[in-house]
Amino acid sequence: MPTFKINTEQSLGFTHYGEVTVEGSGEVELTDEEVRQLIGLIRGNNGETDVEKLGLKEKYPDLYEKLDDAYSGVAIDALWRFHVIDGYENGDYEEPDDAIEIAEREYGFKFEYDENDFIPEGETEMDEDEFNEARSEAFYDWVDEYRKTLNEKDEAMFLQTIFQMELYLDNYDYDLVIPEEIIKLAKEE
Repeated sequence: MPTFKINTEQSLGFTHYGEVTVEGSGEVELTDEEVRQLIGLIRGNNGETDVEKLGLKEKYPDLYEKLDDAYSGVAIDALWRFHVIDGYENGDYEEPDDAIEIAEREYGFKFEYDENDFIPEGETEMDEDEFNEARSEAFYDWVDEYRKTLNEKDEAMFLQTIFQMELYLDNYDYDLVIPEEIIKLAKEE
């Protein structure tokens, strides 16, 4: 079955820097018959490609649902990646203790230190606050370096895993369109 590239773009509103948009891309797999249906629909409507004007939902509900599911998945994925990465960069997840444990256990993070560096002069016990601050700083430096080695999707997965982020994405928007490759096929004679 052939696969076709699909793209979404969602506006998240405006900031004083301008419009914030999130872009996503993915693929949808269609049967040869579904491709023929789309090509026939476009050709039978004088080259019209607007899904709504073509009546795709009414004429081919299963095909419409397949496209809708694909676009919805791409839109949610793009929004998820944006919110996870943006949330981290804006300091929404600042409790590093559990995150440090996960990073040590699952990603090999190690805070190497000399205990003597954290014992104040004239004392025998380590200053826990100073130690925790140094460990947190080393951890965030490590996170930032580790992120640089990842693509955007893997980066979001890494941050969500480390910081145990919970997101509820129920307000997303996308345009359902016929994949560009199919439109080109329909316009060929």
